[in-house]
Amino acid sequence: VIINAYELTSSGAFKTIKQDSGTTIINATIISSPSDIPVSITGGSLTINNARIVAMGANKNAVEKTGGTLILNNSTLIATGTGKSIFASSPQSVKIYGRCQANLAVDANITQQVGTLTIDPNVI
Repeated sequence: VIINAYELTSSGAFKTIKQDSGTTIINATIISSPSDIPVSITGGSLTINNARIVAMGANKNAVEKTGGTLILNNSTLIATGTGKSIFASSPQSVKIYGRCQANLAVDANITQQVGTLTIDPNVI
């Protein structure tokens, strides 16, 4: 599946993107959730190109990964409060390409491959 959109957002307490199988490529400007984690991957392959991933709920991660393959290309991740830019409850790898940045650190269980996410608390 290839999704081309300006903005992808959920209504209420739902993940906007929940990848559990297959292959998905998302080309979007904004991926957000008003009160949940915007992006979750448990399986399959998910590529996100040129997106601003924004968590708006209190203490939310921008991305959660428990399985599958996650590729971030030229993306910005905005987590809130005590959330992480990318969270994993067990060791996980994420492929980072291009200029990727975030306002909060990634979880200690995340290994960044290829490139690295630049952490800058001034990213909004």
